[in-house]
This record gives sequence, C-alpha cells and structure tokens, in this order.
Amino acid sequence: GGHIGVHSHKDRPAVVLFTQGTDTVTNDDGSARTFKAGDSTAEGVKTVHWHKNVGSDDVIIFTADLIKAPAK
Repeated sequence: GGHIGVHSHKDRPAVVLFTQGTDTVTNDDGSARTFKAGDSTAEGVKTVHWHKNVGSDDVIIFTADLIKAPAK
C-alpha cells in the first residue's frame, strides 16, 4: 500500500528499473500501467504521475533522473 506521491518530471526525465514487487503508476490523465520485477520504463518531461504498491511484497525500483549540468 506504500506510494510515491504525485510529482512531475518537467526538469528531470528518468529511466526506471523495477526489481521487486508490483507497482501501479497512474498518470495525471487517469491512465495507469502496472509494473513487475524485470520491467523498465522511461519518464519524459511531460510526465506527471504517482506510484502505488499494489502487491504483497515491497516494491524496489532503481531510477536515474537525467538532469542538466549546472551552468559554469
């Protein structure tokens, strides 16, 4: 039943690897997709969504946010 609250990837697109559990990701338009161990996805700059653990195991994900280097 754990969750990651609603958030935007406006300034930080990301790639995600799901390694354990069952995680449903719901977008701000109401569409949803469920991911299980071994699945991966990309989150673009227009992504606004939240995650919810819908299984009995803990959800473990690895995510890499892609950010611009600070101006020098």
